[in-house]
Amino acid sequence: MSEKVRVTEIITKTKKVDNPVILDFQNGELQPNADVNFFKAKDSHQPNKEMAVITTKNSVYHGYINDDLSSNLVNNFLAIRNKSTGKVRLVQVDDVSLLNDIYHKQEIRLGNQLAEQSARSMMIKQFGGRFANRALERTERMKVSVDVVKNQLDKTLEESIVNEEELNVSIDETNINKIRPPFNADAKRVEDIYNLVDIIPAELLEKLNEEAKAVVENDPDSLPIDSEYLKTKLNAVKSSAAPDSSRSLTQVKMLIYMDALQNLIKGREKDLRKATFSNITERVENDIRLRFCEPNMASMRKTRFTKEKAICYYIALAMLTSGEYEMDVNTLSAELSMSRQTVIKYAQLVYARPISKTDLISLRLPSKVKIGTLFTGRRRKH
Repeated sequence: MSEKVRVTEIITKTKKVDNPVILDFQNGELQPNADVNFFKAKDSHQPNKEMAVITTKNSVYHGYINDDLSSNLVNNFLAIRNKSTGKVRLVQVDDVSLLNDIYHKQEIRLGNQLAEQSARSMMIKQFGGRFANRALERTERMKVSVDVVKNQLDKTLEESIVNEEELNVSIDETNINKIRPPFNADAKRVEDIYNLVDIIPAELLEKLNEEAKAVVENDPDSLPIDSEYLKTKLNAVKSSAAPDSSRSLTQVKMLIYMDALQNLIKGREKDLRKATFSNITERVENDIRLRFCEPNMASMRKTRFTKEKAICYYIALAMLTSGEYEMDVNTLSAELSMSRQTVIKYAQLVYARPISKTDLISLRLPSKVKIGTLFTGRRRKH
């Protein structure tokens, strides 16, 4: 048998021929020798999509072909190898994720029940007697109470998860450079460690000119920014001798970006496409969605990687906007809603170290700072 392989033929998809389909069952797997029937169909509600249907003796499964986000980004091929000759044929395939039809029926049934309940409630409110209306009001109040309790439980659970993460700040060594801003390891001066365009892209900085001018012209207290610290910094720029200077406007752009990062860090929305990071400009939001989502992840979800990278970039920008490359740990702790110790640990990644007998951390030359083992240990499995 030859160990070398050689691609001799590539068969791409054509509309005239049924292409092979790779099946993936969301809640199980296809058993060997299973007696199944496979069909392709069109959905009358979504005519542009093709559906795959699998029927067994007791169940029906269906799903849309090539409906995954990754299907629009890559082409999938099946390699067929001749062991004796080493020749390989590549056949382009479709893929589909299949779900049992019972879930679809449950959704329809639930929708019908909700519609019936809504219609019944409307009839009672319009034509029902006093006792019927009181009973309906009690029922609706109970529903609201359940929703309130659920929201409180969700919030408590999320807070407990955040606290647990804070107690176990450990980052794989290979990921350190992915979550902290690029830096000059050979810098001889503190001001040369970071280049602003490596933290905020130059193109974005250029596009934020109008937004920065508008921020300077308005009272910081009237701006849609929650952070009192950032408002204080903006007020200092506004009160400076040259608030419209290029340097002042650059400072404002950095503060706008910090506001968005802070909202990303503290926000509860996991879907980055739905989350709102900045109420000043969508330009910053779009940049963050692209640059802070986890690499090699098809969906734009907020993950631990997202939060850790945002923390590092926020601290780096805080150092650059401080004027003296120093920050109060207590201020960062309050702004990021995390413990002092956690702030110090992440600050270490961006070469900021505590000043002895003070509450300050200051930016240090990379050659003078050694990343501690607390960041290179293994993550504890939860």
